Amino acid sequence: MPLSSFSLRSLRSCSRKRQRGELTLRFPFPKFPIPRDGAKTAATTLPYEILQVIFSMAMEASSSDIDLAEKAFLRANILAFSQVCGQWRYAAQGYSVLWVHAIDFQRYPPEGIAHYLRLSRPRPIDVGHRSAPLRISGNQGRITLNNLKMDAHRVRQWNIRLASDFQYMNLQFLFGLPNDTASYPVHALRQTGIANIPYYRWKSLVSSLERLSLCDTNLVLIPSMELSNLTELSIASIHHRSIKYRIMEMVALLRKVPRLQFLRLENAIGLGPGDNPIAANQPIPPVNLPDLRLISLLETGWETAYLLLLLVPILQKPDHCGVDMFLPSFSDLEYVRTPVNEIIRALLLVQQGIRESWLPQIATTPRVELAFKSRWYRGCEFTMGTVPDPEATLDWNGNSGSLGVKRYLDSYFDPPSLGPFEVLHPPLNVSLYNPNATDIWVTACLLNGEALSTTQSVRITMKLSATSWRSHGERVGRHVATVLRFMRHVTTMTVDEEACVVVLNSLQDKTYLDSTQTPWPVPYLPNLKFIAIESTREMAEGEEHPGDEMRARTLRLIVRQYVDWRSKVGYPVEVVWAGSVVDVAGGVSRGRRKSKRNGMVSMPKRRVQ
Repeated sequence: MPLSSFSLRSLRSCSRKRQRGELTLRFPFPKFPIPRDGAKTAATTLPYEILQVIFSMAMEASSSDIDLAEKAFLRANILAFSQVCGQWRYAAQGYSVLWVHAIDFQRYPPEGIAHYLRLSRPRPIDVGHRSAPLRISGNQGRITLNNLKMDAHRVRQWNIRLASDFQYMNLQFLFGLPNDTASYPVHALRQTGIANIPYYRWKSLVSSLERLSLCDTNLVLIPSMELSNLTELSIASIHHRSIKYRIMEMVALLRKVPRLQFLRLENAIGLGPGDNPIAANQPIPPVNLPDLRLISLLETGWETAYLLLLLVPILQKPDHCGVDMFLPSFSDLEYVRTPVNEIIRALLLVQQGIRESWLPQIATTPRVELAFKSRWYRGCEFTMGTVPDPEATLDWNGNSGSLGVKRYLDSYFDPPSLGPFEVLHPPLNVSLYNPNATDIWVTACLLNGEALSTTQSVRITMKLSATSWRSHGERVGRHVATVLRFMRHVTTMTVDEEACVVVLNSLQDKTYLDSTQTPWPVPYLPNLKFIAIESTREMAEGEEHPGDEMRARTLRLIVRQYVDWRSKVGYPVEVVWAGSVVDVAGGVSRGRRKSKRNGMVSMPKRRVQ
């Protein structure tokens, strides 16, 4: 009996609904059967064991703490392997080690997360990434936590950012099974936000941690805990209600971490009602940290910053340990009870500890970096040191990771130009918010005085927004002149386009008030031979923006005026255009290589017309 047109339409509709439902249930990749006999290529005839060995070689990670780009690359590889054919899919899905890096908790829907969790069992997994932590908030966060209940004991790294609506939820199930059987040890915890975790669970978790980063949490570290495995420790208390430590409590904690390599304290020190900052300046037994590579200290108030300055000389660290400091402005001292002479004395103690590590030997100072940047809040940040862009270069919890920071520090101390009996000035950076002339003189120049007076190369960059340029441009010019007057041995100065305008204008007609050596005026940077001007913007070959011609004309005029003045006083300089807007306007090719150390560019030198 033939079917009516209505019955045919109903059958087609049911078929389509069934197909769509099956695709949804099998998200993200349906399981295909093993290929039937027939025409097969050589790749599809390989045994499953051989395919799995090939897949594992392609999915081998470079380290246990890979960066975000490599993690995305490995995820794309396994997803591509599983879509070639049914046999490849069957071989890949039967090998759990391949699916460890395939889970993206932030982007995948709950069905996809549950699917990949099943494929990766029983292997250890990571939740989130150090540079892209998993944000747990709202209904999506609750679904993600429910998916992780069965597999939380397999997590070896937690990188999470908890929203405020999860601060009262009991999250102890995240860190192992209730009886702690068959639980993998958690090696890394990077947590932002408050979590409700029982003390016994938190104490058990800390004993296995090697990397710990706590930001605005309620988790407290005490010396009675087992902290000997920690190699990275970062404590940030940005919110005013976050946990803070007394200075002696922090000293007691640091005595329990003998293997520590990286230490960061951001507003982590608090003052109790009975604390007296000056009374803390008493003889304290040293804290031995023989493996420490970098210490990063940030404080927004001078009373606690003063205590951190007293903490640095107490730490018995290697000679090659770097110091990165962010200090408040001296204009805030009128509201602080700590005397100024005590703060200067603490700064001198820090400088003395740095100088003792390299001054007795033949010392070489790398290129000094000066940077002016706009902050997300109103103000300007000034950074002076020996490491370019320290916020990104020295952030071991960022994209580079601790391995990247170690590699940078190793290369820092082994430049090609270093002699056999020379040592390099240790990495030192001082950052100031909204600095004034007193800040530059007392703080930055005091700590970096030896580096400024011995360096032969300096690089100056500016990243000021259009709104802050007018308010900070003139003040930046005064600060630059204050710092550059110490650099009598500089032969090469590298500047970007924005810095070139401010720096050359501030150096114009600036001379030393010293007429004992010569009757002629001596300009700042008397040994300067080369000025390398870098491009501020990245542009494709031959690409031009509106206003480039006017910028190039203005830049040429400022540079020509400074060059003519130097020649007039008997100290000529040569200008090298390193891919700046002048090159684009003049038709010169861009993209020349720049040296990291000496500030020069490897290109034929070209004088200003």
